[in-house]
Amino acid sequence: MNAVDFSVFNKHILEPRVKEMLNTNSTIVLNNRRYKNTLTYYNQYENTFNNCMNSPRLDRHKMAACMCLAVCKARPFGTLNDTRTSLNQLANEYLALQVSIDILESFIRDDMVKTNPGYSATPKISFPAPIQDEKSYESILVSCLHYSHMADNLPHPWWLSQVFYFLEVYTREKMTQAG
Repeated sequence: MNAVDFSVFNKHILEPRVKEMLNTNSTIVLNNRRYKNTLTYYNQYENTFNNCMNSPRLDRHKMAACMCLAVCKARPFGTLNDTRTSLNQLANEYLALQVSIDILESFIRDDMVKTNPGYSATPKISFPAPIQDEKSYESILVSCLHYSHMADNLPHPWWLSQVFYFLEVYTREKMTQAG
């Protein structure tokens, strides 16, 4: 993805999600310098893929992985000093995962429109049943991203792109079952 493509994702996916989270959680604040670093980190992760591939074009799962890791690494949200809760401490990871899911959903919708011009619904990624009953699959992914970042060991983008690939496959199977 080049800077022009990133700006499209930024305008239509990342910025609206940031605004939504700021409007619904008064205990987080946006650090503009860190937010601007998202593009730099995205490009670093994109280069990781490009160095291993014959083609410089990334598929949707790799784009989602790059965006997820870039947001996790940039950490655009901070918390107000006296308001550290488990939810706002995970705000960056929630943002990273949601933006990545939004990317996948936008591509799925584009695919559906191509095969069915009258299609107008917005598909939603389906998450499998969690292994631990008290946590959702989404919460488990957020926790994994958080603890990986805390250990200064974010997952490799190849690994994360596979997670997004399997989420899309799972979602498409659910859509097919639903008719």
